[in-house]
Amino acid sequence: MAVKIVKKDFLLDENGKVKNYGFSKDMVLTYNKKVAKTPRNIKEQDTYYISNGRFALRLSITDFYSFGMLSASVVDFIKKRCYFNSSKIKKNKSLSILASNEKIGISQLKTNNAEFTFEKQDAQIHLTGKFKEFFTEFSPADLKFDFVLKGNPEEVFMESCCFKNPYQFCLGSSYCQLTAAGRFNINNDEYGIDGEEALATGHYYRAALPHKIEIRGASLQTVLENGKPLTVHLTMGPGDNEINDKSLLYFDGKLETVDEVNIYVQKKGYGKDYMGTWTFYSRDGKIELIFEPLMQNKYKKFGFFTFQNHHQVFGVFSGKIKLDSGEELKIKNVTGYSQHIFNLW
Repeated sequence: MAVKIVKKDFLLDENGKVKNYGFSKDMVLTYNKKVAKTPRNIKEQDTYYISNGRFALRLSITDFYSFGMLSASVVDFIKKRCYFNSSKIKKNKSLSILASNEKIGISQLKTNNAEFTFEKQDAQIHLTGKFKEFFTEFSPADLKFDFVLKGNPEEVFMESCCFKNPYQFCLGSSYCQLTAAGRFNINNDEYGIDGEEALATGHYYRAALPHKIEIRGASLQTVLENGKPLTVHLTMGPGDNEINDKSLLYFDGKLETVDEVNIYVQKKGYGKDYMGTWTFYSRDGKIELIFEPLMQNKYKKFGFFTFQNHHQVFGVFSGKIKLDSGEELKIKNVTGYSQHIFNLW
């Protein structure tokens, strides 16, 4: 069972071993990267998911040991179209491209054909970027985006995961129910995301992962008919799921945790049918959801002693969510995404 961390402390001890693992409703752990003993395995990432039910964007800056990467997903739920592209560049191993502070700073990366900037200033986050020839389905077209996210949630969900190797770790934090306003383009046509339905979630990961890792997850955000916002972010793995077993739901400005979510993907032959129905259940009975895919981005790569298989699926969620108060929320056809990531390197 996951342990609630209440005391401010460092993630790693002076020898680079994981000192604290568990969860919190505050950012109580300091990521002391300098003492980490496995720098080549460290992966750091800032990700934002913006949606209004019609459109969605998922934007990431990732910092690896020797290279940086930008990635973006752009989704049109009405036309059932999704676009994905990424760009990476070699960098100085000692160069940090992500902000070291959770609440203030700039994360920025420029590659040969793209440039993203995530600027955080307390209660406001400014996301800007451009990606040359991002869209290739029709004639090559660039992606440009400019968004301002606002909000100062009182609570942040933080989880520190452990592995068999005490020098490996995963520290994640999530900020939910930020308001979003901005514009982006699809194949040279410009669109806006704003208004009461426009929400955003920010996720920050700092990890030194094992050579074999498998993660399943899902995310949705919406404003219910009563006008109250709901955000759900579910994960299964990494690490020992009996210890690292917390997911989050954020309803009307209040953060609640969810115990040990099980995520099932339909089988298809010897593999999985990612365009089939997904099901989500939690041990505490708070989550009973099904997910019906509409479209997917997939990435598979084989190498010398390496294998990467990523499936990111966009669609709609329906089902029941139970709050700590006993109140039951019913949702139907709420847009969001699910993903299954498997890495071996």
